[in-house]
Amino acid sequence: FCNSNFPKGSFLVEYVGERIVPKEAEEREKKRKIKHTSYMFYFKWNGLKCIDATNTERKGKYIKDEEVGSPLNNCVMRLLVTENYPRLCLFANRDIKAAWRRVKI
Repeated sequence: FCNSNFPKGSFLVEYVGERIVPKEAEEREKKRKIKHTSYMFYFKWNGLKCIDATNTERKGKYIKDEEVGSPLNNCVMRLLVTENYPRLCLFANRDIKAAWRRVKI
């Protein structure tokens, strides 16, 4: 849910976290006691890499989307390299309308 409209192609957020190698990511996953509490994103740039956003306070790690290629996707991850540094950025794959969800407390 978001509180602003985002036209197709808009930058949404950078996926930020610790950059680690896949072997380290696998070891961290094995050690986690509660399943589905890690936020790993694997990508290719000069070999396979991983960003572990588990311990960051940034909200980008909570973006949930469908499987790659699904027509239900709201966003797409793009690898942008600036000054020889890889960055994973989410962009709106279609127009996204603001929506609020009421939660009973």
